[in-house]
Amino acid sequence: MIEALRAQRLLNKRARQRVDGPAFIVWSVLLDSTLGFQSTRATHFHAHLAAESNVTTKTVSRAIKTLVSAGLIEYQPGYASEGLGKNLRVSSRCST
Repeated sequence: MIEALRAQRLLNKRARQRVDGPAFIVWSVLLDSTLGFQSTRATHFHAHLAAESNVTTKTVSRAIKTLVSAGLIEYQPGYASEGLGKNLRVSSRCST
């Protein structure tokens, strides 16, 4: 657990140097959920990210583009889900 917290702190520090505002908020949600499941890749839904980040799905889409441009995540478009909207496959690109 300590290593996960250390990794989260280091990754957040790197992200803070590259992005801010809604992009950092979305980053934090992505990082928390990905590290929480002890994985480096995860599928997320725009609607879920919007709800957890307290922003709109359009803001999530813009934030994802910002995070990709900053080199913090990889993005692979998903398929539309009937219940939760568009899937989003992301993986951390930061190394600690």
